[in-house]
Amino acid sequence: MTKISVIVPVYNVQDYLSDCLDSLLAQDFQDWEAICVNDGSTDECAKILTEYTTKDKRFKILSQANQGLSVARNEGMKIATGEWFLFLDSDDMLAANALSSLYHIAQESNQPVITPTSFGTIDQQIPSEPTTYRICQPALPSLLTNPNIYSSACGKLYRTDILANHHFIPGIYFEDWPFITVLFANIASFAQTPHKVYLYRQTTNSIIRSAFSTRKIDSYITGMQFVHEHLNNTPYKELAQKRCSIAARMCINKTWRDKEHRSELAPYLIQQIEQAHQQGYFLWRHVSLKTIVRYLIMKYCKR
Repeated sequence: MTKISVIVPVYNVQDYLSDCLDSLLAQDFQDWEAICVNDGSTDECAKILTEYTTKDKRFKILSQANQGLSVARNEGMKIATGEWFLFLDSDDMLAANALSSLYHIAQESNQPVITPTSFGTIDQQIPSEPTTYRICQPALPSLLTNPNIYSSACGKLYRTDILANHHFIPGIYFEDWPFITVLFANIASFAQTPHKVYLYRQTTNSIIRSAFSTRKIDSYITGMQFVHEHLNNTPYKELAQKRCSIAARMCINKTWRDKEHRSELAPYLIQQIEQAHQQGYFLWRHVSLKTIVRYLIMKYCKR
């Protein structure tokens, strides 16, 4: 059995894909496979992927019609054979000793998830660092109270068995935070390392930086619903509401900051947020006063 399966969703990233795949070839840890899910790319990604499978049999291609990042990751998990999984976005890279560092910690710590406390960036020169870590428990409270642990699914090493009943929500933006929240509620502890194993590429056309929209509002609300359904009848109900309150805050603030589209988005935002509150997905007491004021202005003042 392969030790680590790296799942790489690919969609129209021809300018960055080779850098991503080269970072896998540069790993000092050799026992890996890369499940590259070509999610209906219309550029040269298919050709690039074929070149890499010819170069190294550890690269495997799964092609599908465009269905989005969540489905690509879910399908990749279905065919991966590794004892451990790692998600790598196709415009990002791994530090040269990323897999060896994470795997070493996994073996030494006996934890089901290994997570870095910060990401590097593509333009940084990341020096070799000692493989240090600490154990965090209980897992979900540690995740939600530690600002140094990202809700990103990428860059973390997951023991395969803990992902058996977990999946990304198809068809939404911001799919990582509900996935990570529910997953961490189902493990007792995890290990965190300061080593910047994951190198993030900052682009101007990312989902986070693009204009806000009703679909993005829907994505936050769907994420809240997902977390609520999985954790409402557990000891983590209040923590789930606090996490969903962060999502509500982000939804409100992003609508507020999008001055160009605010008047169009605000009525829809208000409708969705009020329904989410009525369903018990989040509590207003967990939302900052500044955010509440913005919400009330959008609700009651002329837009």
